[in-house]
Amino acid sequence: MGEAYTAVLEKLTKSSIAHDYDPRRRFEWPEGLGPDEWLMPPELMSVHDTPLADALDRGTLMALSKWELMNFFSLTLHGERELLMVISRRIHTDGFEAPSDFFHRFIEEENNHIWFFSEFCRRYGRIYPDSTVSVAAEDLRPELEVFLSFLRILIFEEIGDHFNIRMASDARLPSIVRALNAAHHGDESRHIAAGRQIARRLHALLGRLSPEEGAAFLDQLKEYVSFTVQSFYNPQMYADAGIRDAYGFRRDLLRQPGRRRQHGMFLGRSLAFLRSSGMVLRPDELY
Repeated sequence: MGEAYTAVLEKLTKSSIAHDYDPRRRFEWPEGLGPDEWLMPPELMSVHDTPLADALDRGTLMALSKWELMNFFSLTLHGERELLMVISRRIHTDGFEAPSDFFHRFIEEENNHIWFFSEFCRRYGRIYPDSTVSVAAEDLRPELEVFLSFLRILIFEEIGDHFNIRMASDARLPSIVRALNAAHHGDESRHIAAGRQIARRLHALLGRLSPEEGAAFLDQLKEYVSFTVQSFYNPQMYADAGIRDAYGFRRDLLRQPGRRRQHGMFLGRSLAFLRSSGMVLRPDELY
């Protein structure tokens, strides 16, 4: 496993170097975005698959698509800042010799992402305040804490990539939105591939968990997944779209059975990985 593990990480590092780019030169930024353009596809918006979407007029729905994208990009850049802190602490430390070169590329690419998502939000809307939670785990033995931290990184990136893939190829969206999502997906596909390798490695080194450790691990992972999912329902974006009682609107959305179906869809890859790898026996209980 050690040689194969190292070989995969070396291959991903070489791929990252081969696909290097300068984000300040890669994208063409339009002067503005039209009010009649979808920015977040309606199928990815937080009101999709609910009767609340049908109750909104088209103008409000179009406005909401803008603010949902601002929220998504804001979540991404804030979340990636947290990931950088975790990765930076592990470069060239015991047990992380193999991925250290990849971590350097990871940091460079995540810095690019933070720049271009923040640039988009500043130009065409605003950056929503940071509401992310720390990826550091608490009250666990060090090996389990590290494993949980990397598993959180993987889940965060896979959720975001679900959105990136769909927006990158959606012809209804402005070219700049498609281009940013495509660039992010290209880099994140490597991060996810490496993240899965690292998660498997860390999980294999854990050994058997006591019932108490297993329960604490699942509680913290479930709390993280729940918080991450709920962060897509920022009441400020509803207020910015002109929806009255933004907090009540958010509360009603989170009660909709259609939204649970959607959560299962954008968590699908992570849940399948957790199940197939034996890391979580019933991953559908996490959301």
